[in-house]
Amino acid sequence: MNVAIFVPALVGGILLFNALIWGGIFFWFRSRTAKSRAAFADEIARTGERVVIAIETANYAGGSRGASNVGGTGQIALTDRRLWFQKLTGGIIEIPISNIAGARVATSWRSRRRGGRQFLILATREQSELAFSLPDTNRWMSALQNAGVAAMGHP
Repeated sequence: MNVAIFVPALVGGILLFNALIWGGIFFWFRSRTAKSRAAFADEIARTGERVVIAIETANYAGGSRGASNVGGTGQIALTDRRLWFQKLTGGIIEIPISNIAGARVATSWRSRRRGGRQFLILATREQSELAFSLPDTNRWMSALQNAGVAAMGHP
């Protein structure tokens, strides 16, 4: 076979294979996200909670002292009773508002920085901290303070 035909055919085959694999992963994540949002909406309707901040994409950067240290991308929402976060890979973090001792905004978490984004760091009554990278940390801080969560200074 001629090299001038073989090399482009090989490269094209590799690109097509990658497009199929990544396309499948992309559609699987979209499907999972849609199912998760629907399940959360059903739960909210069933429990009678009021949505304060609707579901949006966020990153969990990990926690300390007993909180999950496994980070990941997922969906986050705030109701009048709890903060809810579900990772795309399945893990769910739920924190009752009454269990949040304080919140603060920081530019880094455990020496990590996120492309100029800030972290929302929550302290729980069990003395653990959880960090989230969100599109608008100021809106989240304001909503948490309106729910009675104290603003904390930098540790």
